[in-house]
Amino acid sequence: MPIGEPAIRLDAPLPRGSLALTCALHAAVFAWAMQTLPWNDWTAFAVAAGALASLHAATAMAALIGAAWLRPIWRALAIASLLFLAWCVWQVAVSAVFLASLYEGLGHGVAAAITASLTGVVLFTFPIACWGLARTGRAPSARTTTL
Repeated sequence: MPIGEPAIRLDAPLPRGSLALTCALHAAVFAWAMQTLPWNDWTAFAVAAGALASLHAATAMAALIGAAWLRPIWRALAIASLLFLAWCVWQVAVSAVFLASLYEGLGHGVAAAITASLTGVVLFTFPIACWGLARTGRAPSARTTTL
């Protein structure tokens, strides 16, 4: 592979089976999180997790049927995943700082524990976002320029 050439050709066909399976699994996890984790109905977390579950399900369906709109929906999923991750990191960071300052010694341990809870969120958002952004980047132009 020549230097400067992308490792993945952007005009190559998008994955279908692996993407559908991954997104279906992620849709189930985010739907479960929406129903279980907030403890109250219609929290901001529940709405965000539900939206992400819906985007995962739509991406899985588009990949299964080979829809032409797979590229834009996967790109929307990637961006939404990064936004969800950033929002969760912000919420946990604010909570951790508050607990650490309020309860001093004990608060530091609790802050570390809730910060560690972000591992699951990172594992279900960051890889799919990176994969989606890498595979749905701009396709090369059909026109070529000559020098």
